[in-house]
Amino acid sequence: MKDVTGFEPVVDSESEVLVLGTAPGEVSLLTGEYYANRGNIFWEVISHIFNGGVPLESYAEKVACLHRNHIALCDTLKQCGRKGSSDSNIVDEVHNDIDQFLADHPTIKKIVFNGKAPSRYYKPSIDYAIALSTSPANRKYPFAVRVQSWVDSLRIENK
Repeated sequence: MKDVTGFEPVVDSESEVLVLGTAPGEVSLLTGEYYANRGNIFWEVISHIFNGGVPLESYAEKVACLHRNHIALCDTLKQCGRKGSSDSNIVDEVHNDIDQFLADHPTIKKIVFNGKAPSRYYKPSIDYAIALSTSPANRKYPFAVRVQSWVDSLRIENK
């Protein structure tokens, strides 16, 4: 069992959508970067939607793409214990204060959960969607279906 401590959020003063995962996986913990596992298609989905499918190479480039598109990243858990990277192995959860985060960032109008797992740890009081997980464990759906799920989920109504 490993102690997992989440990262600081990726956010700026123009963020409108908050993407919530559960907690960083093992590869992300080693690199200090959200969604660093090559099997996780989060950045591929983001580049497909916002960068014409051209891969985002560096982490700085990935974060800049999120900022340009008013997307923030955070996890529902601040800390937990976990064996491996699977959300099903999480114990001893300490939740991030997402309500306070939203109060501190009033430009955020919507939450998008990266799969069902993070939605178990936080119940939003604002508009939200649950996109198909980008995790390597979720290979049930073809890439195009997963991308469309994210396109639909990231849409802000009454913009």
